Amino acid sequence: MRKNPISRMIRRFYRKTYWFTSRKFILILGCQRSGTTLLYMMLTSHSSITGRNEDEAFYRFPPVRVLAMNMFRSKYTCYKLPTKAGALPHIVKIFPNAKILWIIRHPYAVVSSMRSLVMNERGDNWLKISARDELKRLSRLFPEINNLNIHEKDEITLGALVWKYKILAMELFKREKLNLSIIKYEDLLENPKATLLPVMNKIGLSWSDELLVHNLHHADKKYCGNNFGSLPIDKSRKSPHLYLNEEEKKIIDQVCQGQMKTYAYNINIPRDN
Repeated sequence: MRKNPISRMIRRFYRKTYWFTSRKFILILGCQRSGTTLLYMMLTSHSSITGRNEDEAFYRFPPVRVLAMNMFRSKYTCYKLPTKAGALPHIVKIFPNAKILWIIRHPYAVVSSMRSLVMNERGDNWLKISARDELKRLSRLFPEINNLNIHEKDEITLGALVWKYKILAMELFKREKLNLSIIKYEDLLENPKATLLPVMNKIGLSWSDELLVHNLHHADKKYCGNNFGSLPIDKSRKSPHLYLNEEEKKIIDQVCQGQMKTYAYNINIPRDN
């Protein structure tokens, strides 16, 4: 059955419009609990960047009208969508010119934060509620996930797998030669200007010190994941208290060690007393 020529024309029009407007689209990806919200708040403190957090965007990519409207206003559109890390084919097809920022953090801190984030009144944490769904989304890029029997895995293993496959997804994004910048959460906390200045240059925007006072721009906000916009950058989070015992660290090591070495994450990180 032949496709309607009008429908084809409409699809081509939207695809070309997305291709054009994606030049001013900033997409933040990464593993949950890795600092994606902090990065989003910092970037959208710039006068030339507007956007939506994942909960505000209903976990969807921006419609073309939003990109076009912001471009008309000489604004960049920034969306934080860590759940879209497995949507590589769609991003390549629809947003080929997007500026993609991928933030990474030590897996001990990530899995510990996943465990401590309470998601409902029963006290269930992120690992119990969301880890398996995240792995299912990533299975679009990595079919072998379907053979891992994730329903039988313990929570720490699930968290480690999410971290590992997010790193592997980032490697696939790199191979597609997209406009990708990798940001270490620890570097962002230690020296935010030095970390973000090359990112802003790559985006095509001049530096603004407003990025360093995001808490003044987001003071009245509370984002998903229990992230408060009023809190300033806290360097102590580089070495957070870990809700992990030594055996659980070994589990993370076994799952993630290869990727940890690639990105210079030591097996043990400093801990607060």
